[in-house]
Amino acid sequence: MPLSHAVAVSKDAKRVAPACGGEHTAVVLRGGGFLHTFGNGEEGQLGHDDMKQRTSPKRVEVAEWGNRRVVSVSCGGSHTAAVLDDGALYTF
Repeated sequence: MPLSHAVAVSKDAKRVAPACGGEHTAVVLRGGGFLHTFGNGEEGQLGHDDMKQRTSPKRVEVAEWGNRRVVSVSCGGSHTAAVLDDGALYTF
């Protein structure tokens, strides 16, 4: 039986862009360009520098990104790819 999980979205978020992998989900809040992930992280695909499973969305924070925003996200079986507003591509 599929599980569902309600995700609270900020009133400031103009749009939400979700992507689903084999056992994880990534969501870009387009109003701020923030990326949140949750689900199975055993391959590091959640982008949190660990291999933990997360049952609720957690913001991905990468110091290297600075003030750049995520504009697009895509998920595969055990990876996530994020495109930033300057065209840089990051995978985890």
